[in-house]
Amino acid sequence: MTNKIKYFIYPIVAIFSFMVLHFYASSSMAQAAAQGSYFSSFKQAFMGGYGNTIYALLALLCSVIGIIRNVLSASSISSLSFLAKIIGLINIPISLIAIYTNGNLAYLKLSDGGQTYTSLLGPSIFEILICFGLLVGFFLKPNRNI
Repeated sequence: MTNKIKYFIYPIVAIFSFMVLHFYASSSMAQAAAQGSYFSSFKQAFMGGYGNTIYALLALLCSVIGIIRNVLSASSISSLSFLAKIIGLINIPISLIAIYTNGNLAYLKLSDGGQTYTSLLGPSIFEILICFGLLVGFFLKPNRNI
């Protein structure tokens, strides 16, 4: 079971990150800033969304790096597995920062004055699941054989 979950955890985190970006792009505040265009507000979400979607973009970056690491570590070529270890070392601080920032955002959404964050970025379950997925991905080591 744990052998297969390590290949699916980072794509699941990427889907949750895209869900946060989608909720931002479909919110009324982002639609008003983009003159009612969903595509323009989705592009705005990828550019940071006035600082509101940076945490989701950081988790998306971390999941893309994790997917690349899993693909390279499955290779039997030693130079690619060494490159996968270097990419894994790069992914460690990005993962820790993404876990911390998404955890803070989930706390802000669940606090008393979190209605603005919830109406702008959707429910807090996505940030909680991003934190959980990145924690699981942080502790699972990739195998060399698929």
